Amino acid sequence: MEDGNPKEGWQHIDERHIAGTANGGHGDLLPPSTTRAQVEKAAETMIEKGTRVSDPARRMQTYEKRMIVNGMRARYRLVVDSDDGNRIITFFPVGKSYTP
Repeated sequence: MEDGNPKEGWQHIDERHIAGTANGGHGDLLPPSTTRAQVEKAAETMIEKGTRVSDPARRMQTYEKRMIVNGMRARYRLVVDSDDGNRIITFFPVGKSYTP
């Protein structure tokens, strides 16, 4: 996974969905201890075993899978750029926020 920027990659996922340090970032979607390695492993699993919910002809591909990431069971969504080696754009749980 690339380091990214505020709109994609690890920086986006961490700032918007884990730590909440971005303007308007929720920061409570994933447990605060979620690591980059955990997100990368989950992304690999989703591409291999998840359900594609986007049009296969489109550049941006969306996958969903019910799984456990860092102890949190949820249905997760992954968006990748298929024209750029499945570069990770974003990753987050659907319809669920982390509750300590």
